[in-house]
Amino acid sequence: MKRTFLIVAALGAAVAPLSLAQTLTHGDATFQLIPNPPFSSTLPDTNFKTDATSGDYMAKYSWSYRTQFNNQNSLMSKLDNPVVFTSGNHCRMTWTNAGPAPVGQERFNAELTITLIDGANPKQARLFSVMKFQSAANSRLTYQIFNLNDIDMPGGTPNPQTDDSVRFLSPNEALFSEQASFENAIAMANNSSRHEANTGLTLRTNTSSGSFDLSNVDGPVTGDGSSAFQWTATLDPSEQVTFYSGIAINQDSYPQNPCIADVNFDHVVDDLDFQVFVMAYNELLCPGNGPSRPFCVSDLNGDDVVDDADFQIFVVQYDTLVCP
Repeated sequence: MKRTFLIVAALGAAVAPLSLAQTLTHGDATFQLIPNPPFSSTLPDTNFKTDATSGDYMAKYSWSYRTQFNNQNSLMSKLDNPVVFTSGNHCRMTWTNAGPAPVGQERFNAELTITLIDGANPKQARLFSVMKFQSAANSRLTYQIFNLNDIDMPGGTPNPQTDDSVRFLSPNEALFSEQASFENAIAMANNSSRHEANTGLTLRTNTSSGSFDLSNVDGPVTGDGSSAFQWTATLDPSEQVTFYSGIAINQDSYPQNPCIADVNFDHVVDDLDFQVFVMAYNELLCPGNGPSRPFCVSDLNGDDVVDDADFQIFVVQYDTLVCP
C-alpha cells in the first residue's frame, strides 16, 4: 500500500526524485526503484508496471541482512552505498566490504542482479533476482538475508480493498490475488530457510530493524499484505553463496529464469539467440570487469565465462524452442 509514501513525498520528505530512480525496461514493462541508493529507505518506493497503461503492481521490493554478533536487521544500503549499474532490462548492485563492524569483522561482499522480462501477453511480466553473497570476515560467520515483496494487485491507488490477499502455497511460494480483478502475482524463492506473510508495514519494519526472524506464517493476509523470504548462511572467510528469487505477474513463476538461453528475450530460443550466444562463446570471457561491467547474457551459469558449460545449457533449451 502506498498511502504513507505518497503523503510523505508530498510533504517534501528526503526521498530521491524520480530522475535518480533505477528504471528497468523491457517491451512496455517497467520496474523502478526510487530511492538513491536502492534499499536505503523503509518507505514504499517501488513501481512495477506490466504495460504502459497498466496499474502499478508493487509497493516495495527490498533486500536486507543481519550479521551474527551485531544481531540487527538492516537494509542493504543502510550503512553502505552500492555501485549501481542499470542498462535496459538489467540492474546490478555491488556492495564491497560492507557491514556493521570494523574491517575483517562481520563484513561481506554482495552483488545483486535484477532482470525484467515483459510477458508474451498483456498484463504479464516477470522479475528475476540473483543475490551473490560472500563473507568478507576473517572467521566463520552466520548471516541472515531477507527479500521482501509488497505486491499490490489492481483495485485502487492506494489499494484498500479487503479482497486483496496473500498466502504461502509452500515455504518458497507466495500467491497474491484479488477477487475483483481475477489477477494474481506469485513471489518465489529457492531454498529459503524461513518465510512470512504479513502486513506491508510489519514486514518492512521487521526486516530492517531489531533481530526478528520471519515467523513461517503462511497467511492468508487480506488488505495490505506482503511476503518475505529469509535465508541463513554460515560462511567461511571468502566463501560465497547465491540466492534466487522471482516474481511473476499473471503467469507461472519460477525462482530462476527457466529460459535463460533466450538471450534476446523474445520468449523463444532459436537461431537469433544462437547468433548472439555463439559470438560470446567464441570470445570465451565476458567483457569488462568490476561493478559497472556490461551485462553478459550468454554467461548462462553465472561463472563470468562463456564456455562449454554454458553451451550445454543452451543446447537443451534450443531443442525445446518455446519458453515456459
